[in-house]
Amino acid sequence: RPLPTRTPARPFCSALARASATDESESSKPTTFSGETPRSGPAARANAEQNGLAGVRFVAGDLALTLAPEQLALRSLPRPAVCVVDPPRAGLHARVLDSLRLLEPARIVYVSCNPRSAVQDIGALLAAGYRLAAVQPVDLFPHTPHLECVFQLVR
Repeated sequence: RPLPTRTPARPFCSALARASATDESESSKPTTFSGETPRSGPAARANAEQNGLAGVRFVAGDLALTLAPEQLALRSLPRPAVCVVDPPRAGLHARVLDSLRLLEPARIVYVSCNPRSAVQDIGALLAAGYRLAAVQPVDLFPHTPHLECVFQLVR
């Protein structure tokens, strides 16, 4: 049950809520949400609470910095088993791609509004040992040429 707000936190916490409801093995693991905008943290906290998600940690800041392995260690955060990324139209920052390669999560969910940048980023992840397990287009803007795509990559 997502909050009726329009923040970057909404889709991520909603996805986490669905995962916790359907996958018992993942629901007991700690979850970390990293958001860059000032509104994303409070919205994510409220959404996690509303969906009954316990054990969620919130880290504010640029993902290129907060996802770096040394930063996870400084904050006593575990290596992620699953990473959900929703980059801007330009795609993932090179440092985020590097961090994903170093962290080697078992699964990456990549949400894209730009097929060109998605192809570049996913190509880099395929070269790093991931395989494309699923693709789901989502038409959020009917009657326009814009299309979101959700890609699932697994090791």
